Amino acid sequence: MKKQVITDDVIRQVYLKHSRIDYERKLKTSYLVKHGYYDYLKNRFDDSSSIAETIYRICYKIKKHPVCGVCGKPARFINIKKGFDTVCSNECKRETGIPEITLDYIKLSV
Repeated sequence: MKKQVITDDVIRQVYLKHSRIDYERKLKTSYLVKHGYYDYLKNRFDDSSSIAETIYRICYKIKKHPVCGVCGKPARFINIKKGFDTVCSNECKRETGIPEITLDYIKLSV
């Protein structure tokens, strides 16, 4: 059997469905290893903090890690559904004037 060469296009075909990332059960290490994606994803970007972040970046063709709009440090990755925040920390979020979402904030908003 011919071994499949893993590329960004292959990852997009597996994970990107109708312009949305289909990730259910496909983020488990066992799935990634079984299908030969694990090593590729682990080594794809030097600055990714997780496999989920790497998949997100590949699917949406984000070559350069997004940076904080306040201080220029790398923006934080929230999750594979939401992607990247516009800032790197709660401190920078406070500087933007966007309220930090906390339980107290939710109670005040209701």
